[in-house]
Amino acid sequence: MKTKNVPAEVMKRIKGLETKKAEELAAIKSKVNENAATLAEAEKEIKVATESTDLTAYQAAKQKKHNAAEAVEMYNARYAQLESKAFVTRKDSDATIDNLLKYEKDIEAEFKEAIAEPLADLKAIYEEYCDGVTAAETTIAAWTHRIHANYRSTGTTYADGTNVSPVPVPVHRTPFEGCKESVLVKNFIDKLAE
Repeated sequence: MKTKNVPAEVMKRIKGLETKKAEELAAIKSKVNENAATLAEAEKEIKVATESTDLTAYQAAKQKKHNAAEAVEMYNARYAQLESKAFVTRKDSDATIDNLLKYEKDIEAEFKEAIAEPLADLKAIYEEYCDGVTAAETTIAAWTHRIHANYRSTGTTYADGTNVSPVPVPVHRTPFEGCKESVLVKNFIDKLAE
């Protein structure tokens, strides 16, 4: 294909956006864990200060606990925001989708151009084959009507154990239009013409 590989570019962009989001989420998770540890440490310090009735240490530990709890809350809220956040704006998303749809149209045009000549060749081969079949069938009909009738019936066994009929029979039980492949090619060509 001559067209620029837009899907590959978009997939690369998707990977980049997902990596960036994963990195941001990991950094926030690290901060949550860090502050959760600080929170647990502050709880212990509060317990020790209470046991020793050290008001200054108690107040410092309470402030430390408060700050760590708020940090955990904030980082958890930011994590939730990032989890639910769209990677890009709707306008950017629409433009990307439009670019992919344009790519599909572009490669469709290239595909149609690429197959035009082989399809024309296939149609010519099919028509030449059909002309041959028609000529053979017309000649069989002329021969069996004007020169000598046909008595053989392929696939049939008569009372005498042969495939020879006592009376004239058609060479083909049903009209012969060609081999199975030619019928498939005809159907294919007809479908393309729709």
